[in-house]
Order: sequence, then structure tokens, then C-alpha cells
Amino acid sequence: MSRGFLSGVLMGGIVGSVGLAVASQMARPPGTTWPSVKAEPATVAADVSSSSDRAAVADAAGGADPALVPKAAGAVPAGPATDLVPPAGSEFARPLPDAPPVLPAADRAPSRSEMLPVAVPDVPDTSSPDTRTASRPQSVPLEPAVPVAPAGEAAAPARPATSLAAPVRLEGTAQPGVPAAEADPAAAELPPPPPLTPEEEAMLAEAAGITDPARPRMIEADPPRTTADGSRLPRIGDPDPTTQATVAPETDLPPIRRYARPFENPMQKPLFAVLLRDTGGPALDREALAGLPFPVTFVIDPQEPGATTAAAMYRAAGHEVLMLATGLPEGATAADAEVMLESAALAVPEAVGMMDLPSGGFQEARTLATQVVGILEAQGRGLVTHDRGLNAADQVARRQSLPAAVVFRSLDAEGANAAEIRRVLDRAAFKAAQEGRVAVYGDTRPETVQGLLEWTVEGRADAVALAPVTALMR
Repeated sequence: MSRGFLSGVLMGGIVGSVGLAVASQMARPPGTTWPSVKAEPATVAADVSSSSDRAAVADAAGGADPALVPKAAGAVPAGPATDLVPPAGSEFARPLPDAPPVLPAADRAPSRSEMLPVAVPDVPDTSSPDTRTASRPQSVPLEPAVPVAPAGEAAAPARPATSLAAPVRLEGTAQPGVPAAEADPAAAELPPPPPLTPEEEAMLAEAAGITDPARPRMIEADPPRTTADGSRLPRIGDPDPTTQATVAPETDLPPIRRYARPFENPMQKPLFAVLLRDTGGPALDREALAGLPFPVTFVIDPQEPGATTAAAMYRAAGHEVLMLATGLPEGATAADAEVMLESAALAVPEAVGMMDLPSGGFQEARTLATQVVGILEAQGRGLVTHDRGLNAADQVARRQSLPAAVVFRSLDAEGANAAEIRRVLDRAAFKAAQEGRVAVYGDTRPETVQGLLEWTVEGRADAVALAPVTALMR
């Protein structure tokens, strides 16, 4: 509480002091009187011509002597009082003449006649190249001028002039600015080189490998080049080297690569292989089968008559062929398998591989399957088996890195019709989409061929890539 009281007293003292200071500056100090201002009468100057006028002027001037009032040239208009009175005849207080005001005229542009011509310097046009022909350079005087001595004086020795206008020209030297063709034709030519001495000729002959310089050197013909080095130019009748380069190595390729059908899959679709077994018989139209518009791998029984002819017909149409593993007796040994495979290779020489039987066969017997896989590997062919049981043959083939494929489903089991075959093909296409590749197997029956043709047009054939069996072997 005491602190607030002290603060109030302090602030009140400060505010009071400020108020007193302001009041002291605004109030008049004691004993000070302000001077009073009296208006001075206006001086009236008039031209007094008579005594009556002079008296009137004296009365107006407040009783002053009229003689002391200066005479003015005219009446001075009333105005503010001033202490300075201009003398008589001064032009300082002369009133301005009454004249009408004149407005300034507007600025105007000068006319063409009033404009002075300006000389424009000629500037060369540098936008286009100068195509004028350069003048031929003036010929430079070849000989300096020799002063002619007067007739009466003795002839002094000739001394060449050394003026700047005629430069001195030395014989046999090119002058700057003068083309080479305009050189002095009278210049002396160099003498021919002297002939070689016998010692120099012997040195040159030794460097060139000539033992006898006096004997002329004979041009020796190049040795004949054979076609082995490949350096001589081709002649008419020579075999095509490109054909030799492509055909000769092809004979060394294994049958699975030599007789494989070319195949490309730019869209990277799932692979779908169709295998048809040639059933034979007089009613079979092999020409129509060979003309199918999609890749088909035909399976041929090598023990059937006409197997070689049928394989050649399919191969001529561009299709691949497989050998069917027929002729193996029950409980066959390794020797039986070797004989069977050799005879099958002779009957169908362009087969890319062998296919096991749908039932029985060798794929369930591991020992026999191992022998068959070894023989096929030696022949350079692949193996096709069926998806049943443990499939020991496929296991052995993959362990030995033999190209192999597995058939997913049989198309015409138990005499299926065209509609049933189409449903099997649709399921196979779905399997191919899952695993990336699939193979189906069927006989060359009319129903099977009809179902295939209808499926390729109306089924799911667009979702897969119809491929030969070699494209599936891995």
C-alpha cells in the first residue's frame, strides 16, 4: 500500500512539473507590455494646380504643409501604406497599360520546305556478299628505274634506286602479292642433278636386294592362292562360300536341332504343342494332314509299312516327326532297347525324338529308361513321355540334361467326339496359362482333326502359341 502511495505522489509531481513548464512558455512574463500598432495614413499624391487643391491636400495629409507633398504625374491608386515614396517621374510605380491579354500560340511542326536537308553517309550493304570480280593487281616493275645522266657529264656507275614506291626485286624469289604464275619467266633454272656414280648405284642395288645391277630385274608372279586361305577373288563356277558356311556346319548338328521346325513367339504366349499319331491305313489322307495351317508334330510307328514315306511327306510340309517306342518285348533288356532304337532311327531318320507308348512302355522301369535315355542322348534326339505314375524316364532325362517333354492329356480317349475334344483343348489351354507350356496327344481320326480345326477358330487358341514339340523340350 505504501508503495502505491509513493508511486502516485511521484507521478503527480512529474505531471505537475510538465504542466507548469508548458504554462510558463505560453503566459506573458510579468511587467511586459505588448507594443501597439497604429495604422499610418495613406499618402495621397495628387497634382495640385491651384491653392484650393493644395489646401484640400493639406487637410487630407493631416495638417501638413502642402508644399512638402510631392507632386505625382498622376493619381496614385489607393493601396497599402508604405514608408518608401517613389520620386517624381519614377517608372517604378507606373501602372501597366490596359491591353487585352494574348494567349501563347500552340507549337506546330515545321513544314517540309522549312526543313534543312541532311546528308546521309553511304553505308555499304553487308547483308549480301560482294560478288564483284576483283581487279587484277597492278604489275610491279621488275627493274628499278636508273637515272639518266646528262649528256655533258661523265657516265657514273649505275646505282639502283631505293625509293619506297619501287621496291627492289631479287631474281629467283617470289614477291608477296604476286601470283606464282606471274613470276619472272626469265629466271634461270637449276641445272640437272649429276648422274650417279658406280659406287652409289651399287649401294642402291644392295639396298633393293639386286645382286647384279647390270642385269634387269624380272617381275616375279605371285604364287597361286588356294581357296583354303580365302584370300583370292571368287571366280565363275566356284561354290558359294555363304552356302558352304551354312550347310557344312548343319550336317554336324544333332537331329533335334537339324530337323526342328523354326518357331518364334514374339508375344511370349504360353506354348501349346499338338501331337497326332499316324494311324496308317488306306483311308488316311496324309496330304490333308500335312496341309494343316498350324504346327503339328506327327508320331510315326517305325514298324508300320510306309513309315519312311509318311515321315518324308510330313517333313516336306515343314512338320516335325517323332518315333513311337514300339517293338520292345516284355521284360526287355538294354540290348533289346539298343536294337529297337537303331531300327527306328533307320525307318524314320529325320525324327527329332522318341515318344513312349500311352500304356506300358519303358518309362516306369527305371533301369530300362536309363538305357533308353543314354541311347537317345548318343543319337542327339529328345524324349516325350506321358503324365502318369512316377515317370522315371522323365526324371532320368532331366537329370542327364536330355531335352524332354511330358504329354498333359489324351484328346480322343475312349472315342471322344469333336465337342468333347474341344473341351479337353480348353482345359489344356488353361493348364498352359498356369505352367507356360503344355502338350496334348491324339490319333489322326476325322473327329480329332475336326475338333482341332474348330478349336483353333472358335476356342481359346488365341490365348496360346501353337508350337512344335521341340519348342517345349528343355
